[in-house]
Amino acid sequence: MESIHTDSEESGKGGLSKSNSNVPPHRLDEWVDGSGMEKLEIKAEHDIVLRALKAANLVCRRVVNNPEIAQAISEEELAQLTATYQQNTGTVIGKILTLLQARGLVFSPGKIGKNRYYCATGILAPERTVLPSEQTRRSRVMKLVRGAVTEFGRAVRIGDILSYAAGRIDARDLDPQIITHDVLSLAETEDLRVVGVVRGDEKGSNLYLPPEFDPAAYAPSVPLTWVEEVAQAFNEAWAEHVKQAGEEGRLPRPLSTGEVRARWKAMPNAHSKAVEQQPVITAMLMLAQKIRRQPPLVRKIRRKGEKAILWAPIDIPTEALDLGHAYATDTERVSTAVRRAVQHLGRPVTVRDVTDEIELDQTLRPARSQALYSILTDISKERTDMVEGARKKRATRRIYRVGMVGNETYYYHRATDIAEAEAYVELLRLESQWDTVCASEQLERIERCCLPTVAVGRAMLITVEAGDTLYALDSFLIKRMGDSTKREAEDLRNRIAIVVEEAHRCLSERGGLCLRVLPQEVSREVPSWTSHELLPILYPLYPLLKKNNSSSAQLISLLYDWIRRVPNRDHVNRFSNDPREAAEFLFDRADSLLYAAQKWGGYECRFLARTARVELGLLRDVRFVFPALQAEDVRARLVATACLAFLWSDEGKEHLRRLAVEDPEPGIRQSALWAYGFAGGTDMQELLIERSNKDMNVHVRTFAKKAMNLDEKGWWAF
Repeated sequence: MESIHTDSEESGKGGLSKSNSNVPPHRLDEWVDGSGMEKLEIKAEHDIVLRALKAANLVCRRVVNNPEIAQAISEEELAQLTATYQQNTGTVIGKILTLLQARGLVFSPGKIGKNRYYCATGILAPERTVLPSEQTRRSRVMKLVRGAVTEFGRAVRIGDILSYAAGRIDARDLDPQIITHDVLSLAETEDLRVVGVVRGDEKGSNLYLPPEFDPAAYAPSVPLTWVEEVAQAFNEAWAEHVKQAGEEGRLPRPLSTGEVRARWKAMPNAHSKAVEQQPVITAMLMLAQKIRRQPPLVRKIRRKGEKAILWAPIDIPTEALDLGHAYATDTERVSTAVRRAVQHLGRPVTVRDVTDEIELDQTLRPARSQALYSILTDISKERTDMVEGARKKRATRRIYRVGMVGNETYYYHRATDIAEAEAYVELLRLESQWDTVCASEQLERIERCCLPTVAVGRAMLITVEAGDTLYALDSFLIKRMGDSTKREAEDLRNRIAIVVEEAHRCLSERGGLCLRVLPQEVSREVPSWTSHELLPILYPLYPLLKKNNSSSAQLISLLYDWIRRVPNRDHVNRFSNDPREAAEFLFDRADSLLYAAQKWGGYECRFLARTARVELGLLRDVRFVFPALQAEDVRARLVATACLAFLWSDEGKEHLRRLAVEDPEPGIRQSALWAYGFAGGTDMQELLIERSNKDMNVHVRTFAKKAMNLDEKGWWAF
């Protein structure tokens, strides 16, 4: 690096030494004296200082000192000076200015204290240039405060003053720490007034105003910090609570943190922190503390047995608050609703029961838009919140899931009685399973069965289902349960025993003549379809499916109350790729066909469907129908034909084909033809051609000819 020389020899020559400079001379400015001297070239580093001086003169419109010139030098140029010279920047600028002054490119009107002021020749006239009026640092800072107040239109904090000073070149020589020190000093000597206090960010808490400004006219119109925004949100929400309490003639209830967060988030131009969960908690804790001269604005309300905190203004005593109906979270609200519902009903409760309880007390209504069943599901979980990839155990568990019956989930509120609550739900499950058998109703309808073999099969089915339920009840009664649950279980057992006795009586009356031709045991297997398998069957028939372009998933809701559904033994989980493994329940195939036939079928279809539904009930074992095909009674054979039309089986289709050809009764041959086609007989076209030519009855031949052009949908409409 080179050093700057100011010896008279160089000055007398009117130029600077270039022997040690690594930077080539740069012609950035040209100067000619009054005697016509030749144009001079200056070093690049000297030109940097000269250009900075000119910029500072133009911005300040006056002569400037060394620090002000340094502020006008860019970082790249400053780096160039530092790389060239060994001295510090202030010394380098001062010596370069001395050299430029010797060459007549710069002049100086004098000094103020230790600071000499300079001006570039040609910017200001030397004869009219005077030194700036001398100002103390405190007066300069006071001037900055006035400028900041005018700029922001309100009382200002130290951070506001620093922001304003950073944009002014005449204040760049004032260090932020110096400005802060002088503002505090001015406030101490009462040259500045503290007209307010704010809480929050790093810009300061005191609001300053010069004495000549009116505090009322320069009071902030909006919150200056996000903590002040939370305070405003709290005040607005509290005002609404007080208004509502006055309208309802009761004491106001304290606010929950969630209510304050929702109000803050809804404020126009709210701070970005409003969408986060933690800042509002931090702000409320800050507002509840005394910070320096700032008194607390709110206070905590703690309740016995409750973990969550409520908030009230600092000047509102506890006796002036309604704490009996105050809830901090939706967990508290819903848990209270569950507890009251259990107390009123004396049993575990469902979502519907909890909804009814909320309707009785609107203070229990959840604040969130989340569905009630979702809230119940969340708060009843034993583990919650992912921590390092694993769920942690819930600290306070208020609600317990005690079981499910059908599509209804049951909840309880007390851990000590969980076993009894689970026993009650298990009893409901057993009772629900028994209700699906419809035993009493089936026994009444057995009396109207046309086919004795079918009546026997239905009675045997009832006894088997009843036996399984009785066995489950005997195992259940051993468990721990409440007295009322035990009484209900014993009452159910007695009712089932009566049904079993009645079924055995039916078997003894009807079974004697036909037990030798019937199976020894009835099959409880129910041929079933998934919704994916049922959809293509019903889509051409069901207008609502075509109108809404419904999917297989929507089919369940459309047919939930109309077609019998049975548990799926192959169910794995509902996320399985195989529809058969994903479905928890399946549609009874025969019941699906009977429902569709009666609703959308033609005359023959509806007639046979109605006959089969009355005869079969819940029996799906086709073996109890076959013996009736040999009966001499025409009506019995017709009923059996109707049953085989909807109990699809390979053996059943063979019997239908034989009836269509060999039965002596034309009406049965015609019904068998339709049933064989409806059940999907493989050689239906050949059979129809044969019957249209060879059948002895003209009506059967006409029916066969008409049916030859039918497609799959046509059999429904026939």
